[in-house]
Parts: sequence; structure tokens; C-alpha cells
Amino acid sequence: AITGLYQITTNPQIIYYSLENTTTLCVNYGQFNVVLNPTPTVVSISDFLQCDDDYDGLNSFDLTLKDTEILNGQTDVSVSYYENLTDAQNATNAITSTYTNTANPQTIYVRLENNTTLCYTTTSFLIEVLPLPVLNTITTLENCDDLPEDGFTTFDLTDAITEALVGQTALTATIHTSQADADANLNPVGLSFTNTVANTQTLYIRIENPNPLTCYAVNPFDVQVNPLPLLTNISNVEVCDLLNDASEMINLSDQETNILNGQTGMSVTYYNSFTEAENASNPLSDPYTINLGTETIFYRIEDNTSACINVSSFDVELLPLPDMVSITDFEVCDDDADQIVAFDLSQKDAEILNGQTGVSISYYLTAADAETATNPLSNPYSNTT
Repeated sequence: AITGLYQITTNPQIIYYSLENTTTLCVNYGQFNVVLNPTPTVVSISDFLQCDDDYDGLNSFDLTLKDTEILNGQTDVSVSYYENLTDAQNATNAITSTYTNTANPQTIYVRLENNTTLCYTTTSFLIEVLPLPVLNTITTLENCDDLPEDGFTTFDLTDAITEALVGQTALTATIHTSQADADANLNPVGLSFTNTVANTQTLYIRIENPNPLTCYAVNPFDVQVNPLPLLTNISNVEVCDLLNDASEMINLSDQETNILNGQTGMSVTYYNSFTEAENASNPLSDPYTINLGTETIFYRIEDNTSACINVSSFDVELLPLPDMVSITDFEVCDDDADQIVAFDLSQKDAEILNGQTGVSISYYLTAADAETATNPLSNPYSNTT
């Protein structure tokens, strides 16, 4: 007779039993089958990975997306998911909707149950929220406008990518002109980029971690075209050779007000050539010595904030003084003995000019008036002493 636990030797196996009346000792016999039903098959389940969406290490998982992998072709088997093994074994507290992880990574337990035999088995897999790339602050890329000034210029975007990837490795970065293109990873622009929106344009860096799952973040930044300092028409400068020595010192900075024409936050420096002005090499000292004749002075206006420059020029001409000759005294007769006579000063013009042309003459009572061209004498002039 079989007593206690019995290990069947075939499947199914017939078990015979007898029933004996303990009073009459009459016996009857019967049989039944012992059938060992298999539990559902368990396969190795891959981790369920998702990208973070807001840098909190949490995300929603639709666990039913793992059903096909877990069943591996089995039919008449139900799959359910649980937070712990006890619940899976007892079929209690099943996860019935999209699940948000409470730890990262986190183990999810699976119960596979045969719908006919109700035999079940359990297994597990990991869910994990993968981190997004870090969004570093990207400095606005600034470039000076070029000629003709139109708000468009070419930028080297290398520095933006370098800033975006600081402290991060094994990432890739592409730059796009719209958020939609960055999200879809479409139409990346080259590192040498000419803005397509005048003056200021927002670009979008897509930073991507391709392994083990493509997780990306989009970081916007601006490119900015800074205007050049404004140029105004500067009158040429004429300087007299006061010492008549073919050279004169002039203050170049006297032209700064006209050059800037109301612009502020600018610096002005002066040079002998356009190239030197562009490169800010060999600036002229101020005051500056000019020689007889005409000299072109190039000036560089630089914006103290953006460092944008513009270059132009004006001419400085050192003019010789009119030639001075020794002039004879102007003597006339006193017809009425009152010692006062009306002098026609123009009679001295020819003697004073001594053949010079393009020179005007005016007469004064004092050297000071003559130097400042104030209080010229009328002609004829009557003496007072």
C-alpha cells in the first residue's frame, strides 16, 4: 500500500485504491489517474529600458509590451505583473495599468498562469529609467556683421558643441534650426553656419546618448550678429605750418567727436594704413607730427562691448604760410595839417603779396587781432594817432 508522499513514475499514472468495511470486511476496488500538468515555460526576459523625460529618474512603463517576449509563443497562458514575489505567488495586488517605477532600477515580478490547469510559475525582469544628457549652459555665439551690413554672417558652431558636451562622454551632438528637427533628428546644419534669420537666431543642439537606448535632450542657444560701428563722412583737415618748418603737431583726438557722431561705448585709434587699422597694429601716437603736404590718416572705431570694428580715413594737409616780405612804411602828405589822413590800405596789397596768388589780405590795428582775425580795419582807414 502507498502511504505518505508518493513520487509518480509515469505521467499520467493510474493509482488503484481499495475500500474495506471494517465491520463486514467486505472490500471494493477502484482507480484514478494522477496527471502532472506542466507549469508555463519561463524564458530569460530582457530589461525594460526607457529614457527619463524630466530628470527625476521616473517614467511610466506599459508592462504589457513585454507580454509577447514573456509568452514566447505559449498559448492559453495569462501574464500578470507584481511589485514583489509574494504578490506574484499569491496572485494579489497585480499591476493593472501603466506603471511608474518607485526605484531605479526596479525588479518587476511576473506570474504566468495556465488558463486551463491554473498551474503557474514566476519570474522577473528589471525596469530602468536611463538618464538624459545634461543640459549645460551654452553661451550666445556672437559675430560681427560683415560688409555689406545685412544682419547675416558665418558662425563656427564648434564652441557651442564643446560647451554642450562639457563633463559628458560617449555622446553625439547635432545642431538644428528648429525644435521639431532636433526632436526628429532631421536636417542637421554644418559647423560653419550662416544664420538664416537676421541679427539673432535660435538654434537647437540635440545631445544624444546612443547606448544602450537612444536618449536625447535638446538644448537651445542663440547666435547673434552684432552691428559694426557707424561710419560718418569726416571732413579733411587742413593745418597751417605755423613755424614755417614744414612740420606740425596735431591732436588726432580732436576728430573723435566727428568720427563717433554721438555713438557711445566706442574707442578710436589712428593708423598709417588700412591694414594696420584692421589689425590694430602700430597705432599712431597722439599728438602726431605731420609733414608738409597731404597725408591720409586711417582710423579704427571699436565697440568696447562686442569688439566689432569699422575702418575709414580722412586726409590731413599741412599748408605752408603765405610768404612774408619786408614792407615799406605807408607815408602820405597831411594836406590840412591835422595829422589825420584817410589811407587806402589796398595800395599796399601788391607789395605785400609780392606775386603770390590765392591769398587774401586784411588789416588790423594789433597783432592779437590779426592772429585771431577779429576787428579788421575798414578801407580807407583814417589814422587815430
